[in-house]
Amino acid sequence: MIRGNQPKHKICRKAGFCLWANPKCPASRGKTHFAGEHGRKNYRRSDYYRMLFEKQKLRYTYNITEKQFRTTFDTAKQMRGVTAENFLMLLETRLDAVIFRAGFASSPFQARQLVSHGHFLIDGKKATIPSMRVRPGQTIAIRPKSQNQEWAQVALDRLGEFNVPYIEVSSDQGTAKVTQAPMMEHIPVGGIDVQQTVSYYSRL
Repeated sequence: MIRGNQPKHKICRKAGFCLWANPKCPASRGKTHFAGEHGRKNYRRSDYYRMLFEKQKLRYTYNITEKQFRTTFDTAKQMRGVTAENFLMLLETRLDAVIFRAGFASSPFQARQLVSHGHFLIDGKKATIPSMRVRPGQTIAIRPKSQNQEWAQVALDRLGEFNVPYIEVSSDQGTAKVTQAPMMEHIPVGGIDVQQTVSYYSRL
């Protein structure tokens, strides 16, 4: 998980694109090289480095700890089907990830904070655990007591920003509903090779 004092823009420049779709990020404005005097140099990278780098990009995208990330991978590996697809589906159906994709939050960092502070309801019940799994058919809404706050007003105008097919949003009601399990081709992480993460953990 990225802490508050870690340089997020530096991570995006190293990745070659903004991991969190922030238009103010230097990587979104074309600065897609390492920061610093020697950032434009081309270095030879080992296979292990590339696998580790792709794994870190995916983990940073969802802003979770290495322990949570590895636990999610182990769960995906035990499921039927393709491990990479299962892994991405489990990450994408975390409560904080769904809130970010729906548009309630401008970043995964804000989504995690809002959930932890108890600003959301799932099917009418208060939810305070960012890692809890949102199942198809469940509806997320801002808690009535939080709807008059400034962030909530901004969020309601931003609902549906990602426009992913597995989340149905209602700007009028201020709700978001997971309609189906996310398919790998619909999840907006196109700049990350998820299979490299699978290869990385397979070597351990």
